[in-house]
Amino acid sequence: MSVLRKICQVCGNNLLGETAYIDKFEYNLFKNKKIVICQNCGFGQIQAQIEKSDLIEFYENFYRSKKSRTPINFKSAKLNHKRLDYRSVSQILLGSQYLNYQHVYKFLDIGAGLGSSFISAKKILKNVKIFVIEANTDAKEFYKKNFDDITIIDSLKDVKEKMDIVLMSHTVEHINFSDVEDLFRDLYGNLEDNGILIIEVPHADLRDKLFINNRYNDTPHLNFFSLESLKMFVKKTEFEICYVNTVGQLQTEKYKGKSKGFLRNSVRKMAIRLGLNKSIQSAYTKWTYRYDFYDNLNFKYGGNRDLLRCILKKK
Repeated sequence: MSVLRKICQVCGNNLLGETAYIDKFEYNLFKNKKIVICQNCGFGQIQAQIEKSDLIEFYENFYRSKKSRTPINFKSAKLNHKRLDYRSVSQILLGSQYLNYQHVYKFLDIGAGLGSSFISAKKILKNVKIFVIEANTDAKEFYKKNFDDITIIDSLKDVKEKMDIVLMSHTVEHINFSDVEDLFRDLYGNLEDNGILIIEVPHADLRDKLFINNRYNDTPHLNFFSLESLKMFVKKTEFEICYVNTVGQLQTEKYKGKSKGFLRNSVRKMAIRLGLNKSIQSAYTKWTYRYDFYDNLNFKYGGNRDLLRCILKKK
């Protein structure tokens, strides 16, 4: 049984509040949970903590399966190598400003999804060796099929080469915080001198009434970072902080647009039922690419935005 926290694990303050954990996905692991919130730094943490073995089982065998609310069918998925991904392009471009020149870069993505970051890394860095940490069998086969030069690794402890760049995009919020500090120590050891770590997490400041009153679902996140708490946490690591700020859509615009989002999802569901989804998606892609790539929200920084992005460097 996990002990309920009495002090904040980020700032050490004992001024803690709590709120209900919203589980719209209805996964058994996340039932009857709550979030403990530090009123000082804004860090939130799920209580009671979920066992590490249960999390491993969940992510390896359920999270991307057909039964999940967030499925990826790696067996049928297709990857367009000519289409650039806004998020990973913006992350790598930001990180590259703090990167020393190398003739060949070694790039590792932890939590690579469909692998769009590898396409972005190859476009931006040119000469790059790509690595991924992945335990899912179908995902491994997908990477082998789409990237003939990729090195697939089961876990961080199996990494044999030191990396120039490590990307963890929307990964840290899925890891028990008791394991996060050890993870950052391991990452530090797995980077070349002056290598960089790129992190992105949701901006989830549960002290913010706009956010807490409008959020729809917490599953399967375990950690909830404010900008203040993320800064405090990374300062405690061995890394040098190069950059940390908000990025993405302004919270006020995001929640003002809730009704638009509902309408867009309704239209999408109807298109799927009528078999028109692929045609609509293709037309939408052509239309959006007529506009400046850098006008995308992934290149908008500062203010109360919905994501946090951080660049750390090995001293």
